[in-house]
Amino acid sequence: MAGDTHTGLLDRPPAPSEAVDDLAPLAAALAMAAGNRRRARVLGGLPGGWRNVRSQPRTVTFEETGPVTYDPLPPDVRVVRAGPDEVVLERDGVRRTYEVARYEPEGPLYVDHAEGAARLTPLPRLPEPAEHTAPGSLLAPHAG
Repeated sequence: MAGDTHTGLLDRPPAPSEAVDDLAPLAAALAMAAGNRRRARVLGGLPGGWRNVRSQPRTVTFEETGPVTYDPLPPDVRVVRAGPDEVVLERDGVRRTYEVARYEPEGPLYVDHAEGAARLTPLPRLPEPAEHTAPGSLLAPHAG
């Protein structure tokens, strides 16, 4: 629309950073939350991750992007619809649809959208303590 496109773009594919929408990680995080809510066996009427006293934002950490906060949302983003397979977000009056697929329960998420595609690998929320223990630290055999 700005008129700054020329035929030179046909000679080279877009760089990965140009091809991935910056909202794709947010869409993946929302799809994960919706999938978790769908699989919940108790309190099905509550929104996923609901707390009566919120102390921390809800985040997912992806290997490729780092932490992504999905609750609260960025101030300029509105969720139109969020499900485990499709997320529709609106920013600046423009709606974007993201198709999200996950083929293995603990595997990466594949996010497809009009601007490109992304492969995002979620990291565990609570990693094994041994992986992050400083040399010389003492570990208790039991929690608490």
